[in-house]
Amino acid sequence: MKFILNTAEFKNAVEKVLKLPSAENVKLSIKGKICCLCATNATQFITTQITAKSKANADMLLTDTKTLAKAMKYYTGEQIEFEYVGTTLSIVCGGKKANQSLIDVKTFPKIPAVGAKANNDFNYSNKKLKERFNTIKHAISENNTKPALTGVYFNGSDMVGVDGHRLAVNKDKALDIKSPFIVPLATVKLVNDVLSDSIQVKNDNKYIEFQDGNTTVVSRLIDGDYPKYGEIIGKKGKKVMSVDTKEFINSLNYLNTFQSSKSKSAACWSGDTVKNANGTADSKITVDNPAALDIEIGFNIDYMLEILSQFKDDVKIFIKNAVSPIIITYRKGDIVAALSPVRIKN
Repeated sequence: MKFILNTAEFKNAVEKVLKLPSAENVKLSIKGKICCLCATNATQFITTQITAKSKANADMLLTDTKTLAKAMKYYTGEQIEFEYVGTTLSIVCGGKKANQSLIDVKTFPKIPAVGAKANNDFNYSNKKLKERFNTIKHAISENNTKPALTGVYFNGSDMVGVDGHRLAVNKDKALDIKSPFIVPLATVKLVNDVLSDSIQVKNDNKYIEFQDGNTTVVSRLIDGDYPKYGEIIGKKGKKVMSVDTKEFINSLNYLNTFQSSKSKSAACWSGDTVKNANGTADSKITVDNPAALDIEIGFNIDYMLEILSQFKDDVKIFIKNAVSPIIITYRKGDIVAALSPVRIKN
């Protein structure tokens, strides 16, 4: 059985499905003139389709697809021809030929069918999703002992990340998730990387599907209870200050130059002055209400820099006492971050 594809389209399709972490074998299916490539790592699935130049009907499982992807840069012909015989796939393009061994296509896992839940299905902008994700990704945990914290939490208009030391919330009032869910971090990254701007999302509380028309990403959701983050970011009883973000970042980077490789990246803040943990350097910052911070509070410099680096304008910072989380807000509270303080020894 023979079929023909556009070389550039096939190359892009192979590269796209192989962006799935740990993906190796790729399933190739052709029904009529619709050719689909699919890869999986057992937790996530990615499928993309292109239009064939000739009709065929076949299912096959390619091995060592990464080698094929590397070889594709040498295929300069406009069309690439495939001949499928038994357990061998012959590939011919522009005077070059290769044979690929095939394995039993029945060994490829079945792609989960995501059931529709009307209150959790929505259309969204992948560009917006990526922008929002970039403001919270620093706070997502890498500790697999608490799986719920290793994903992105969607709840109402909130997109949340938390790791025990940091918390970040990005709000979009245009979105209202009725039934909260947790998406694996790798899935959100994959969606941002391979899908176009306009995406459709379906979720049945076990699996979630993101689709842009030609490409689909399906992933198992993370099961578990998420922290009551609203209690952490409450600002009641806290003193508020407006801080020049660029100046604050400059001061923290300055203090970090005096940290030894063995010392913890930490600062102590009081009024309009921040100093490093060992007291060898300090820097003034512009604060609209320095008298509000009449205590000393310590924090991890690197964590604070990760938060501040996302913002171009001034931020508002709320502090209650030396042991309560530091709350940072931006754009009238559409973006909120929380940072646990650290104890600084005198």
